[in-house]
Order: sequence, then C-alpha cells, then structure tokens
Amino acid sequence: MRTFNSFLLILILAETVGNATQRSNDIRLVKKRIHDGLKFSRVIKYTNETIWGMKASYNSNKTQELSLDVLVVADFLTYSAFLEMKNGNALRAVHDLKEYLQAVFEQMKLIYDGIKFGNETLHMVFAGTWIATQEKDCPLWLSWAEDEEERVINEEIRRLEEEEKRWNASVVDDGFVMNSTDFDGNNSTDELVSSSENKKKLRKFVDVTLEDMQENNSTEMALKIDSKKAVDKFTVWLKEQKGLPRHEHATLITKFDLISINGHSATQGMAYVGNICENGDSSSVVEDIGAGLTALIMAHEIGHSLGALHDGSYEAAECDSNDNFLMAVAVSGSSDRQSFLNSRRMSNCSVGSIVENLKEPSASCVKKWKKTKGGNEMGQKDFMKMPGETVSLTRQCQVAFGPTFIPCLQIGYFHGQSICERIWCSDGDSDECQTLNYFPAFDGTECGYNMWCIEGQCVQNAKKWMDCKDLNAKTCSRYSTSKLKHYCKSKDFREICCRTCAQKGKIY
Repeated sequence: MRTFNSFLLILILAETVGNATQRSNDIRLVKKRIHDGLKFSRVIKYTNETIWGMKASYNSNKTQELSLDVLVVADFLTYSAFLEMKNGNALRAVHDLKEYLQAVFEQMKLIYDGIKFGNETLHMVFAGTWIATQEKDCPLWLSWAEDEEERVINEEIRRLEEEEKRWNASVVDDGFVMNSTDFDGNNSTDELVSSSENKKKLRKFVDVTLEDMQENNSTEMALKIDSKKAVDKFTVWLKEQKGLPRHEHATLITKFDLISINGHSATQGMAYVGNICENGDSSSVVEDIGAGLTALIMAHEIGHSLGALHDGSYEAAECDSNDNFLMAVAVSGSSDRQSFLNSRRMSNCSVGSIVENLKEPSASCVKKWKKTKGGNEMGQKDFMKMPGETVSLTRQCQVAFGPTFIPCLQIGYFHGQSICERIWCSDGDSDECQTLNYFPAFDGTECGYNMWCIEGQCVQNAKKWMDCKDLNAKTCSRYSTSKLKHYCKSKDFREICCRTCAQKGKIY
C-alpha cells in the first residue's frame, strides 16, 4: 500500500462551466497528493444526480423517526425534599432524586408511546438530569427572592396606607388632612402593578390548571412564585448554562407553588407554545405534586411546546375539554375507565396541531434518521425498567405528602385495582387516609403478588414470573399440568415452584 507525505482535499462549489455567464450546481472534488517530490491530482465531479444517489445509498439502511431528547432539571427545593426523606444524607438524596426524575420521565414517555401522530410515534429520549444542590444554583431562587422583596415592599406600602386611612378618619386639626394620594408624590403600588402587567406581555405561554387540587392536597407549598416569571427565569437560566447534557427540551421539576395571574395556587405547569427545538425557549416548568401526576403535567406541558393548545380553545375549539384528554384545561380524576384512559391520550385537535407544527423548519430537531434494527436486535425498551419498579409506592406517597407518609393500609384503600387508579396515603399509622384529585400509581407499581399497575389497572406481571426460579425444580417438575393449575393458586406453592407455575400453571 502506498503512503503519501501529504493529502489535501478541496471542495469548489458552483464551478464555472462552459462560459462565464453560466454556473452549475455541480461539485468538483480535487485530490492533490505529493509523493517523492511528484505532484498528483485527481478530479472527481459530482452532479445533483450523483449526490442524490449517494444520499439515497447512505440512508438506505436508515429510517426517519420522530424523537425528542428531554433533560429533566430539579430545583433546590425538590432536592431539599429528598434530603429530608434521606435524613440529611446528601449522597442518598441525589441518588434517589435521580431515580425519581428518570421515573417521572419514563412515565411521561409511556404516555407518548401510546399516542400516534399520523402513522408515527414520537419517541421520548432521556437526555439526563441536572440537580441544584445549592440555593445559588437554583434556576428560580433569585426570582423568588426578588418576588419576596417585592411582596415585603408591597405589604409595607399597604400597611402605611392603612395607617394613613386611620389617620384621615381620626385626626382633623384646623383643616389639615393627610391625603394618602400625596404620601410620596406618586402611587408606588400602582407603579409596581403596572410594571408587572408589562412583563406579562413579554411571553406567549399556556398554563394547566388542576381544579380542586389544592383543597384535596394536605400539603401546602411554603414558597410561591409567579408561574410566568418562573418559565421566563428558567429559559434565561438554560441559555446561560454551560455543560448541560445535550437536549431539545428541558423540564424543571420544582417544589415552588406556581401562582397564576390572579394569584391562585391551582396552576401546576407552564410552557411556551410551539417553541420546540428553540434553545432555552423549548422548556417547561412543572410543579412536583407527586409521581404519576407530575409525569402527567410534564406530558401536558411538552404537548404545549410541541404546538398543542388546550382542548376547547382557539384552533382546538371543536374538541371538548370535558372529555378529559391530556390537553384538557383541567385534569380530572375519574373512576370511569374511558375518562381515565383519555387523560393519557390526545384529542384529534391536539394531534392535528402538533403534526402541523412539526412540519415547520423550526421543529426539524424532532425528525431524525435512525439505523434500521435487525430482526434479532433487542431495543432499549427490552431493558428499560418501569417507573414503579424503581420508585416504590411508599416513595410516591412521600413525594406527594411528606417524608413520614406511607401507603394507607385501611381496608378499601390498599387493594389491587384501587391503588393503580388512585393512591391513598396516611401519616404513619394514622387512621386518616389522604389522596389527590388525580393520583394514579406509576406504571410498574406492585399491586399484588407478582402483579403490577399498567394504565390504572392491576394486571399480572409476566416479566416477573418469567424471571423467577423454582426453589426445587426437580420436585416442581413432577406435577401434571392439571394439578399445577390447582396447586399454583396457593401462594406458598407459587413461592416454591414460581417458574413452573409461570410456564405450565398459566396463572398470569
């Protein structure tokens, strides 16, 4: 094989061909080599036809699919909650929080796996996590501090104005009356409000409201923040950060209580509409209400970023929000099976809006070429754990209500199907059980012996059955199929002959 002292590659575009007035779109590749002092040149000319053929050949073993790389960020308050759960052990807190954030993502991914956009599925890809373990690193902390300072100032102004009113009512001396409008030459409170109103117009956003959530939730988040300011601050933070995992959308999971325009505490998420793929603007803020509900809010907000509006509004006016689809104005807990399933699906209006938005050049990051898998290859899904396998039912209660909460053990609350549709929790051994308006268990949560929750239903866990082993394989193999169908109904027998019962007893 020849070796060359140097290799120079030059691309010349739009080479003049024929005469000076005519240019072609051909590409000329010139390879120049020098060997033993001799110069060699080779010219290869590519036309539109040959380039197209090369592209077709390159992509012949690839298919185009829809996928979105999602980064999950946890703020300092969320970290603090896990630090409390782990009794101050920072390493364990970070470990468990990472598991929880990935579980929330996986639950959101399962929701999108069940939605078709035309003939395609939008595959959510886990880009990683980022956790604020210090106050100064929190994307929203400075914003909250500014809001708190503004609140203190406003309260002081209101207090002084109240004193003036009382003074006006009680002190009148020789015609002198202190007039509150002349307090400091202007009305400071009105200026603050008007400044706030101007800021509200800077961004286009959509929020999700979970009606009746607060009255059913026993915990009240201590720190509040304007939801629009939260998503604005998170956007700025994303653009300023260096070294974050590569991503196309980022979701902030926060324990701040998000406040609406009217000061109501029912807002649980915020996102920009149709800004998918845009650096920083492709983002959302989600209040960590608890496990499965947090994942649902995350799915809802990403839906906005993909281009969907609320059902019943604007372009989605023909879709009724009361049908309880994912993009409904309010998520509602319901014992009706179809209504529950709708909460994990999108209406035709939402699907149509997203399909149209993905046609825009600005959404090009969602369309990717992937190598075609061989028939004997196993996908990532075959190795992926269900969210309920990594985050226990107890942890789901603790995230929603506090570190001392456990699953409610009262009869009628902790039982198969019921916990899959709605988790009930109690503070230690308390007889009082609590839940949220919408609080289904993570998919993969254990709901019985070798059973788990899938889409709100308690079903046999075939995966666990096939992974188990007989304690005494020789003894278990002696029984006929007819006897096994009877014996395998016994919990004790299943513990001994787990694998045999799964294969021959057909109890799953």
